[in-house]
Amino acid sequence: MPEISSYCFSYAKAKQLPSVHSLNTSYGELELDEEMKAAIKEALLPILEKRIDESFHFEAV
Repeated sequence: MPEISSYCFSYAKAKQLPSVHSLNTSYGELELDEEMKAAIKEALLPILEKRIDESFHFEAV
């Protein structure tokens, strides 16, 4: 993970996650309703926060 900076995870948390509107895969795009948006935010927020903490630790070393 050292190749990804804390800025990338912070940006994802601050800008990308709050504006999620669809799931895009090689099989197509799925528009998300409010329930699915909330589930994605609930699942990803702790992971993003952990990665921010880890990348700050790595950058400080």
